[in-house]
Amino acid sequence: MLINKLEGLTVSLLDEIAIEDLSFHGNNASATLGTTNGPLCAPILQVFVTGPDSIQIKGQSLLIDWQSIKVTENEVQVVRNGRPSVYKITGKDQAKKKGRLP
Repeated sequence: MLINKLEGLTVSLLDEIAIEDLSFHGNNASATLGTTNGPLCAPILQVFVTGPDSIQIKGQSLLIDWQSIKVTENEVQVVRNGRPSVYKITGKDQAKKKGRLP
């Protein structure tokens, strides 16, 4: 299942202006969002599976739509809000994936 592929991953959007770091934990994602040299926010967002290769990441006034998701060893490729985007995998929660944490 798609949500299992994302579980425990921390990813960073490869973009010169936008900052979008997401850490996936079950049906939630902790985020750091903002712009380079600008303000940042750190919401906890909800993750909804909308299809076999698509999710929506939602907050109070935020919607990030991921379609055509492909998870590789080092990156996550998506169509983000209608535009092709690449996220670098910056962390993997190995302990949780191996079942060592509750």
